[in-house]
Amino acid sequence: MNLNLDWTFEYCEQMWKWVSEEWEKNGGSLRGLKTQWLLDHDFNPDDVNLLCFFCDFSPNNETNETCDHCPGKIHDCEWACYNGLFCWDVKPTLFYKEVVRLHNLYKESKK
Repeated sequence: MNLNLDWTFEYCEQMWKWVSEEWEKNGGSLRGLKTQWLLDHDFNPDDVNLLCFFCDFSPNNETNETCDHCPGKIHDCEWACYNGLFCWDVKPTLFYKEVVRLHNLYKESKK
């Protein structure tokens, strides 16, 4: 998809805000909710690696299959979306809060 880092963080935060809110209200499949958000925002889910903007991000349009280019690692080289404290597919609300934290760190670093 080749989004720049600003849009990668922005879309990731927007998607996880909605996904976590919907999941809290209605439960359901997180993959299904992510797919629905992408469709509702005119993204083709097949074009977003693992339905994740962080997974999809890669400078120079390289393949990001090993998490080496994950924007979450910008301020925390050990960061991983499957961290037990906020694992995306178990604790989506905590994961959303973590995405917000990372996005804020990113914005602060640009000042």
